[in-house]
Amino acid sequence: MVFNSSGTSTSTNISWKNLCIKPIEIYVFIDPLCPECWALEPVLKKLLIEFGDKISIRHVLTGRLTSLNISKKAPSEIAKVWERTASRSGMSCDGDVWFEDPIHKPSTASVAVKAAELQGKKAGLRFLRKLQEILFLEKQNITKKEILISIARDAGLDVEEFKKDLISEAACKAFQCDLKITR
Repeated sequence: MVFNSSGTSTSTNISWKNLCIKPIEIYVFIDPLCPECWALEPVLKKLLIEFGDKISIRHVLTGRLTSLNISKKAPSEIAKVWERTASRSGMSCDGDVWFEDPIHKPSTASVAVKAAELQGKKAGLRFLRKLQEILFLEKQNITKKEILISIARDAGLDVEEFKKDLISEAACKAFQCDLKITR
């Protein structure tokens, strides 16, 4: 509906039904090391099942400052947060990784996700899901190169291409682009 200069409405060819043909894009700001982001996974799946033709979900890596500054927190504090998230959400988040094999450079995981995305959006999402499973369920340090390569293999990526992309400027720039969107 359009209003003319006299304040009365005139009808146009644009209708609400036509405006809703395109799916709504939902930005999900996610940090691969964040237990709350991991706990959000079932909610996102439910949304896609229920409204899949009406929405699209875009994952934006945040590299939250809390994760990037992990070294400032004691492993016991981080483990407690993970355990609280697990009990609150029902999603397993085993905080023992912070005692057994602490993560020292969290941004590596985010760059790895962007490297996987260079092989396609679906490949990136498969990689992200596997990465979170390995971290939260299997308590492995997902910033180690050999673990990242294993995850890439399990996610069905071209491993040789992933190895190149893992150290590429393109993956780093893609992560920086996500950080700009976050800001």
